[in-house]
Amino acid sequence: MKGKHILIVIIVILVGVLGLKFMIDNKTYSANEILENPDFSAANREMEVIKIKHNPLELITIEIPADQQKLLIESFKNLSFKKNKDSQIEYHYRFNFSLNSNFAFYIDVDKGIIVNLSDKNQKYVIINDENFLENFKEIIEN
Repeated sequence: MKGKHILIVIIVILVGVLGLKFMIDNKTYSANEILENPDFSAANREMEVIKIKHNPLELITIEIPADQQKLLIESFKNLSFKKNKDSQIEYHYRFNFSLNSNFAFYIDVDKGIIVNLSDKNQKYVIINDENFLENFKEIIEN
């Protein structure tokens, strides 16, 4: 009888741990959370995009007009993310932006995955993109 109770307790703990892991893995993050409370209303908001060519490595800064920089920052502000464990990321761009602090990311435009260089290279997939990736692609292609 005592062994049956121990088995039930172990099963309940195991189910609880698995449920907690599932909840953590499926957590949705806002831009505020992954940037640790940025000030999107900062006066001097700037964004820089760098194209990365591999073999041989070449970094090319893409000039972006101020109004398009603000458009990208505003559309980034409204994104939601989930953590991503995909190790195969083909990033060809890095973007940096300044608000009240500086933030840096690699981006895989095709998969909608960003790598937050300010957060130990944590990878996130964009889950509710209304226009950030579309705007980003349009700006880098022109």
